[in-house]
Amino acid sequence: MKQLKTISLNGYSVTVAELDCLQGIRQEILREEMADLVNEDDDMGIRLQKRFFYPDMIATVVERAGFEKWPISFEEFCLLPHRLTKPWREAVYELNPDLYPGSDSNQPPEEKKESILDSSSGNAGS
Repeated sequence: MKQLKTISLNGYSVTVAELDCLQGIRQEILREEMADLVNEDDDMGIRLQKRFFYPDMIATVVERAGFEKWPISFEEFCLLPHRLTKPWREAVYELNPDLYPGSDSNQPPEEKKESILDSSSGNAGS
C-alpha cells in the first residue's frame, strides 16, 4: 500500500504519495520540460523551483482540493503560501527520498550541494 501524507491550509489540500511507476515517468518528463524553461537571468530560487520542486511536488499529488484546475501552472504554484508549500515539499521528499536533488547516497553532502547548484544553473555535466 502507498504511503500518503495530506497537507491543508486556507482551503487548499494536497495528498502526496510515494511515486508509482507511472507517476515516476510523469515526474521525469515534467522535470525535463521545466529544465528547458530555466533562463540565464532566473535567480537561484526560481531555478530550483523550475528544475526540482515544482515537477516533484506536482507529480506526487494523488488528491487535491481548492485548486480551480490541475495541474496548476508554474506561476500559480509560485504564488501559493509558503506555509502550504514547505510542508508539501517536505512530505514529497520524505515519501520519495530518491527524488531529492543530489540524493545519490554515495555522494558526500558538500558534493550534493554543488551538484544541486550546478544542475539548476544549467551547468550539469559541463
